[in-house]
Amino acid sequence: MVKCKPCAKEFNPQTELTAEKTWNVFSPMPDKKGRITITQMATFRCPSCGKILRGSLGSKKADVPEGYRTHKQIVSESVASGEKFNLDELADEMGVKIENLTKVILALIKKGEAKGQVKGSEFIPN
Repeated sequence: MVKCKPCAKEFNPQTELTAEKTWNVFSPMPDKKGRITITQMATFRCPSCGKILRGSLGSKKADVPEGYRTHKQIVSESVASGEKFNLDELADEMGVKIENLTKVILALIKKGEAKGQVKGSEFIPN
């Protein structure tokens, strides 16, 4: 529902209003499955008072690209592999800061979800 503030009436944008201009807004972060939310926004003209209104026409989830992995999946796979790896290289691959990646891996070790230790810029499994 879109509410007109000047005349305080509510309208259903799908049935009662005609969109004058539309655009898409993309969510900055994907959900747990890696899908991005796309919301279609629009401007409308209030049929009662003529004021321009802004509202949503609806939203949908975009499909996950083939081979897409979330940051959590990348870190979990790297730790679970049982092989030594360089944190600098993994941070570059993921596009995150080395400090943040180190904190995540140390938290996984503390929780018991990862078995190993961080020495310098490397993760060494037990």
